[in-house]
Amino acid sequence: MAAAHFYSLRHAKADLFRVLKAISALGTAGIAAVTLYRPRLAFCLTSWVDRRFAAADLGAAGNRSVQRSEAYLRKRKGSVTP
Repeated sequence: MAAAHFYSLRHAKADLFRVLKAISALGTAGIAAVTLYRPRLAFCLTSWVDRRFAAADLGAAGNRSVQRSEAYLRKRKGSVTP
């Protein structure tokens, strides 16, 4: 326990105030920018992935629909004789 240092609440508040006072305007702007940027990045990334999956699903559904139509037309063409 020789490396442990215990402070009273009064000293902790003073240290916190000193640290908060030492943050520059650029640091504050950086913290705010990162705070606002990260959720936007997560939203855009998940939206992009969702669109990719939706496009793939729509393409597969469209392909199945075309195959069904072609099979129906082939069957219909085979059953109709001139």
